[in-house]
Amino acid sequence: PDHNVVLQRGHGFTTIGTSIPLAVFRAVYTHWNAEVQASAVTINDAAGQNRGVRYIAGKELADTLYLDDQAYPREWRLWAAQVGLNSLYRNDLGDAEIPEPGNG
Repeated sequence: PDHNVVLQRGHGFTTIGTSIPLAVFRAVYTHWNAEVQASAVTINDAAGQNRGVRYIAGKELADTLYLDDQAYPREWRLWAAQVGLNSLYRNDLGDAEIPEPGNG
């Protein structure tokens, strides 16, 4: 696919990945990034700056995608450990296999 995230008007968004850990990583960070962007737009509007939003592109975008690919296994292990310590969750399937960075 050309994109890893699709926005669904009135429904939120959907992410994809070559593994569940990568798809979850993208979903979590898409949500967090959307909150940051909404705050930035609100602050910009309140300040009367009307400069718009500057999106990343080119090498900066490629570097970000590379770093994400390296970071998600570490994040997944942290989130899995946090869930494992919480008595509200039950896992009958065992631990998920985490692909090596660059393969997921």
